[in-house]
Amino acid sequence: AAEAKQRVASAAAKLAQGKALEGDPAAAEVAAAASASAAQALAELQRQKVEEQQ
Repeated sequence: AAEAKQRVASAAAKLAQGKALEGDPAAAEVAAAASASAAQALAELQRQKVEEQQ
C-alpha cells in the first residue's frame, strides 16, 4: 500500500510541477504537498522493509 501511495504522490508531484512551470500558482502548492506526501510514503516503505528484515 505504501508503495502505491508513493507512486501516486510522485506522479501528482510531477504533474503539478509541470503546471507550475506553465505559471499556475496553485499548482506550486500542490507540487509541494505532493512532494511531501511522496517523501512520507517513501519513508514508510523503507521502515516496512527494515521491519521485515528483522
